[in-house]
Amino acid sequence: MKEEDIEFSIPENFLKQIYEFSGGAENYKGMILIMCNEKGEPNIYTQYDSSVVELGLKSALRNFLLNKVELQEK
Repeated sequence: MKEEDIEFSIPENFLKQIYEFSGGAENYKGMILIMCNEKGEPNIYTQYDSSVVELGLKSALRNFLLNKVELQEK
């Protein structure tokens, strides 16, 4: 396999560190990280400590995207 055929991915220890930076010491941890790879395709990384945090982050992301669409339509 050629070096240019190998797709980049964020190392697991880096993702774990980002997750640890979120929330409090013992609760409310969670993240949704979306980025483009070298092919322009989305890579989505998620991790949550509870379904409540998952729902909250998904709701916040939805509101953010809806707000962006509304601003673009004006």
